[in-house]
Amino acid sequence: MAARPAPPASQHALAVWLWTLLNAEQQSQALRRWLLAGPPEAVPPPPTTLFRARDVARATPDLGWAGRVRLVAILEVGGDHRTMLAPPHGASLAAALREAILAAVG
Repeated sequence: MAARPAPPASQHALAVWLWTLLNAEQQSQALRRWLLAGPPEAVPPPPTTLFRARDVARATPDLGWAGRVRLVAILEVGGDHRTMLAPPHGASLAAALREAILAAVG
């Protein structure tokens, strides 16, 4: 088995790198399982922070997520759905994500 390359230094590149560790079939299977099954009834919805792109028109503030998860915060970040991970917006999204994770773990 070939060695995997080291994780990239930037936060945006790291998120992309982690997703690409899965091949396309694994990504498709994971998404299909999640969409079809949804959360089990016995398990309460997980606490979730929604990172919402500022430059996107939306019908509802929660973008429909409130019905699937327990929203603890909705944070608006720069960019649109495609550009919120790319420069110049990626750095502010990474910082907001870091703060949300630190807040969640106490």
